Formats: sequence, structure tokens, C-alpha cells
Amino acid sequence: MGRLVHPAVGRMEKQSVRKAADPQRGDVNASQRLACLFAMVRAVWQDEVEVQRFMNTPHPELGGRTPLESATTKSGARNVEEVIQRGLGGLPA
Repeated sequence: MGRLVHPAVGRMEKQSVRKAADPQRGDVNASQRLACLFAMVRAVWQDEVEVQRFMNTPHPELGGRTPLESATTKSGARNVEEVIQRGLGGLPA
């Protein structure tokens, strides 16, 4: 099954990858990862207070780490994205 991504986020991800790819690692830099994650969270909650609360609250699906802490690595950012995707799909985040 394919990923469900808000259209604006999908465009942002594609642009971020093209602009911020590190030729040695093939990775998007941390600030670009965070920008994409924050855009996704805003698409779900549409309230800056709730966005900040989500990003700074430990989450059980992230091993008790906050999404902000988890997003410091590529794999952690993917885990946060999966939690957000479930929120976009209407499943509990």
C-alpha cells in the first residue's frame, strides 16, 4: 500500500530532496527533515499550539522520545512521519 501524503507535503518533500540532498550521504539535511515534519503536523492539527505540543511530547510509538528528538536521525524522522501519517489517515497518533 502506498503512502498517504498531504499534497503540499509531497511537493515539499520532492523539492527538499532535490535542493538539500547531500551528495556524499544521499540524505536530506536535518533542517529540511524537520521542516517537512512540521508541515505534516500542521496539516493534521492546523493549530500551532497543538503542533508544538505534539512535537515536544514524548510519544509511546517513538520509544518515549518526543517527535522533535526522534527527528534528529533519518530513521527517527521516518518513524515520526509514520505516526503523522496515521494521524492524517484518521488513526490515533
